[in-house]
Amino acid sequence: MSEKISFIHPWLSLVVNLVPFNTQSVLDVGICYGNTGFLLRRSRHSLSRLDGIEIWPPYAEDSFNVKIYDRIMVGSCVPILQKIPDKSYGVVIATELIEHLDHSDGLIFLGQVERIASECIIITTPSHFFESYSFDDNSFQLHKSLWKIKDFKSRGYSVRGWGFRKDLISFQSLVYRFPQLAEILIAKKMI
Repeated sequence: MSEKISFIHPWLSLVVNLVPFNTQSVLDVGICYGNTGFLLRRSRHSLSRLDGIEIWPPYAEDSFNVKIYDRIMVGSCVPILQKIPDKSYGVVIATELIEHLDHSDGLIFLGQVERIASECIIITTPSHFFESYSFDDNSFQLHKSLWKIKDFKSRGYSVRGWGFRKDLISFQSLVYRFPQLAEILIAKKMI
């Protein structure tokens, strides 16, 4: 039975294009509908391993059924990440995940992904706090923290922006160069 797509991030192709073309392995943390994994499978032919972590079992089951990921680990990301050996993945991606953790867990999360990635880490998060709701009956969708440019830069990430903040007037080329004007932050760290 076909279902209506409830949401897809309009900037997802930009994120996927930040993944090096010769990457052998990717860990997608917070796979949701598996959109990132699908685009990686279609565009990164050198990819021999694509694993995911998802806290919400219905999302994990849907992604497992369409066979996008080699392995899906179900549960809270921080305890799962703590069990993964150092430098296990070339790239770790977390799109719109870190704001769903409280700030202290988010810091632990960053430490863990920095430990297990060997090439780069790509994280996206809203640039300003807003109340979120529990769509798909998923209570894990609620926002718990705000992450600022300085939170990423202090850890060695370069930060770019995407989209227009609805409370500011800006132009996309400026937003990319000046992420403080952006609606979404895109942080990348080369390892």
